[in-house]
Amino acid sequence: MRRCYGLSYQLIALVVSTLLTACGGGGGGGGGSVTAPPPVTNNVVSIIVNGGLNGNVNQAFVTLTVCRPGTSQCQTIDHILVDTGSMGLRLIPSALGSLTLPQQTAANGNPLAECVGFVDNSHAWGPVQIADIKMADEVASSVSIQLITSTSSIGPEPVTCGGGDTTTNLSSSADLGGNGILGIGNFPWDCGSRCGSIVSNGLYYQCQNGCSDSLASTAIQVQNPIAKFPQDNNGSIIDLPAISNSGAVNVSGSLIFGINTRSNNQLGSAAPQYLQADNGRISTTYNGRTYRESFIDSGSNGLYFPNIDPPLINECMSPDPVGFYCPPSTISRSATLFGDAPSGSVNIVFNVANAGALNGNFSAFNDLGGRYDGGFDWGLPFFYGRKVYTSIYTMPGITTPYVAF
Repeated sequence: MRRCYGLSYQLIALVVSTLLTACGGGGGGGGGSVTAPPPVTNNVVSIIVNGGLNGNVNQAFVTLTVCRPGTSQCQTIDHILVDTGSMGLRLIPSALGSLTLPQQTAANGNPLAECVGFVDNSHAWGPVQIADIKMADEVASSVSIQLITSTSSIGPEPVTCGGGDTTTNLSSSADLGGNGILGIGNFPWDCGSRCGSIVSNGLYYQCQNGCSDSLASTAIQVQNPIAKFPQDNNGSIIDLPAISNSGAVNVSGSLIFGINTRSNNQLGSAAPQYLQADNGRISTTYNGRTYRESFIDSGSNGLYFPNIDPPLINECMSPDPVGFYCPPSTISRSATLFGDAPSGSVNIVFNVANAGALNGNFSAFNDLGGRYDGGFDWGLPFFYGRKVYTSIYTMPGITTPYVAF
């Protein structure tokens, strides 16, 4: 059984996907499939939590179609991880089949590439290419996306990418647990003005006889596809049903595009929590301490937070999944989420189970927790039983980024 751990990457200081196999065996009871069928409308696609390609837990996937821009040359791709903690579509190249896409270029005309680093020292390296992206009846045209590959024709990874260790590049579906990542976070692009003004931005490279640091304007950066829709482009809603505390074999729900643009995406009574506009973070108070560098992130498969005294939570030791919590029995904790003014505060009560004793036949758990010292990562367990709205800053009607639930 593969080691379980959480991953994140810093772009606009947002956290992305986790790569984690079903942690532990044994356990009993629990639910079967939990389903909330999506309504038949043209701004909704189905989400499923089903173990992915590697039997992973708490990974939510959609199916989408990628096309060569302006053509009917297309490939439909399943098991794309839905991630509100990042921006942009990143694909394993094999998922494209025979489809080829045009290369995005830097300002000097050379091929553009990107390196995205993760906190466990893994990374994603590969060329930036251009595609049309179709989900439901929504089409994002000529979007910059990233292919994660170790065999890119534009050149090898520079030594400044991943510390020069190419073995940590997440360049296969086996590494990722799916065929790609769909980043639908709070910004239209994955870096913003910083990468358009600072050459050594740590993300973008131009490649010609090797690859070196490059500026990348927001027009050519990897882009949030929703922000490129002609309509329903100011955010999204993830709607997943509640599950049993014992877990579920799989879960089905909906990804709804737009906020307050149609009858099926109205904000209603959901209370916006306004985020820090420079980095999309939210504050969390836990055990008497406030963590301003917190985030709500469907791409993380657990609830990750500091293990602080009092009281300490037992951490898993090998052969159980290191990095997760393994209390002798399920424990209850609470934390308070609050955004920038004029947001109010919301108290969240959550459970943490023994990660080493979770039912190995299930793919969805609402009580998987692990250690993260940088703040509070409200991962996919937070989404079960909630409609979670993610606005896109600068898009119509969004003057301050927010999440709502």
